[in-house]
Amino acid sequence: MIGLGLICFVCVIYQPLPTGLNLPFPAVLGLVFTWVLWVCGPISGAQVNPCVSLALLFTRRLSVVHAIVCMAGQLVGAIAGAWIAIVCGPESLSSTPFVGMTMRSTSISVGQAIGLEIIGTMILVISVLSVSDEFRASAWSQGHFTVFPFEFGATLALIAATVGMYSGGSVNPFRSLGPAFVNRTLVEQWIYIVGPLIGCVLATVVYELMLSNGASGPRIKAWFTDSEFDRRKDYRKPHEKRYSEDL
Repeated sequence: MIGLGLICFVCVIYQPLPTGLNLPFPAVLGLVFTWVLWVCGPISGAQVNPCVSLALLFTRRLSVVHAIVCMAGQLVGAIAGAWIAIVCGPESLSSTPFVGMTMRSTSISVGQAIGLEIIGTMILVISVLSVSDEFRASAWSQGHFTVFPFEFGATLALIAATVGMYSGGSVNPFRSLGPAFVNRTLVEQWIYIVGPLIGCVLATVVYELMLSNGASGPRIKAWFTDSEFDRRKDYRKPHEKRYSEDL
């Protein structure tokens, strides 16, 4: 709740100065995301994105109850953070239409905006799943924790710098809905629900089928059908053993 609340607070209250001497918004977003991961990571896992929570649920790393609690906190935090920014900010902030909201550029279509949100979300979710992969060498997945906030902060800054100027670079439904609720308008906000959710599902499937070091047919079958699926178990081993016995 606190993590996404702070992110939405910054997204609403940060307004570039007319002098032009401003820190680029992607850098601002990357810095606040790094702070959130650094502070909240050891406490809650710093889940500030429902797409990440859903990916962890789909991959059997979170229970349904845990995921629901996380996402409820994220939504409340997003709304509270945006509201606090408007209340505490200057009067010009509250009078600005769509302040802090994710809006697509008029240079692209709705379909293109959805496509960019899908791609951006896939980049983010695959980054999370790669760090969580139980079959990766510890140097790549369990490295010094202090590296992870900077890694994900840089990833989010990259997404904001590339797709942000076109689609808005939300990759987070609640980051968009928080300011939208405070502004009392949901104009085109469905883009930032549909796009990231599709990206979340695609990223999870792609990683589990193709990128995970433990990917195999038996593992995928167990993932979908075995209620006692064990992420740390190498489902390839029984088949390799039978093959060696046949020889």
